[in-house]
Amino acid sequence: MYGTYNTIDEANRAVIDKIVAGAPFLVDVVPAKSVIEELNGKVLLHAGPPIKWDNMPSPMQGSCIGAVLFEGWAANADEATVMLKNGEVEFIPCHHVNAVGPMGGITSGSMPVVVVENREQGNTAYCTMNEGIGKVLRFGAYSEEVTNRLAWMRDVLAPTISKALKVKGDGLNINVMIAKAITMGDEFHQRNIASSLIFLKEIAPFILQTDVSEKDKQEVVKFLADTDQFFLNIAMATSKAVMDASRTIQHGTVVTAMCRNGYEFGIRISGMGDQWFTAPVNTPQGLFFTGYTQEMASRDMGDSAITETFGVGGFAMVAAPGVTRFVGAGGFDDALRTSNDMMEICIDQNPNFTIPTWDFQGACLGIDARKVVETGIEPVINTGIAHKEAGVGQIGAGTVRAPLACFEKAIEAYAVKLGLIEAL
Repeated sequence: MYGTYNTIDEANRAVIDKIVAGAPFLVDVVPAKSVIEELNGKVLLHAGPPIKWDNMPSPMQGSCIGAVLFEGWAANADEATVMLKNGEVEFIPCHHVNAVGPMGGITSGSMPVVVVENREQGNTAYCTMNEGIGKVLRFGAYSEEVTNRLAWMRDVLAPTISKALKVKGDGLNINVMIAKAITMGDEFHQRNIASSLIFLKEIAPFILQTDVSEKDKQEVVKFLADTDQFFLNIAMATSKAVMDASRTIQHGTVVTAMCRNGYEFGIRISGMGDQWFTAPVNTPQGLFFTGYTQEMASRDMGDSAITETFGVGGFAMVAAPGVTRFVGAGGFDDALRTSNDMMEICIDQNPNFTIPTWDFQGACLGIDARKVVETGIEPVINTGIAHKEAGVGQIGAGTVRAPLACFEKAIEAYAVKLGLIEAL
């Protein structure tokens, strides 16, 4: 009934053992179309489960327009919009091609992606690089400033980091960086200050050894120093690589992906393989930049909830007291309560990532969809908040809950698969 496993609990243990054994290394930064075959055409990747253009929220549509302009498929935003409405561009979820994308998640072939190799399983995962803050593509902006920055990232930032990694030779051990940064106040979704600085510390000596011009070296180092969230995208690709390896055990009730596209929230569980279980997505609640209010917030979107799936992000709120008020989660006691609550729906704790502010307990490990349904405790996700209209960008940060219905549907489907109940 459970493959080579006697019980669901035994299958779940095998899945989480795969997560703990994960050995993610950052090995390169390359054009997306060089590693994702599907992007060699008029194709865009997006965050979340499958979605059509008409159902995309305005910021995601804005990101699509920006990507079309960046690729040179259209001369202006109006032409790009017509192309997208007419179905001239194909949409594929990032998750379907070993990738993840922040917020809108829109990824086109010429955009550079970080390449994370999980050496335990031999699989790889990809994610675009963090653009910094302000008006950026991932939040739906598509001005000339946005496309110019993307071009610089393609032409300068990506080749420089790629060359530096080749000088390094064997990649950067991401588990080591995460283990250090979680003791320094990062939770790897809303707070990546320590991990971004650790990455800069690790990569800078190798940047200096490349044949890149001094001007480009200075620009790259300054960008990395200025971009507090740079490591987020590395953490996302890492979480994807590790969770995908765990998906090779297609039994049990461990949640292997959580994501959202501004229309639906979607999850996968180990026992149901590639199948998505969806429900209407919620709108984040949080704190807003001056001049913006809750009424202006877009519905939640992005593949960055893969970090919570991995056991960090909102699940590791206790590790990052510095970010709790920024996401509207109160003070330290609230952060502690959040992580304790998340442990109620998890199977174990990850010994790779111990948290000093949690009495050196390991980060949460293995969301059990059964426990979510049994307790009614919905996973909490730390998230940025986009304006509901394209082009405005980020207007705040907060938290959002994964809808319970996703987990109920997944458990019901798994019970049908096991022959425990009949399909309704």
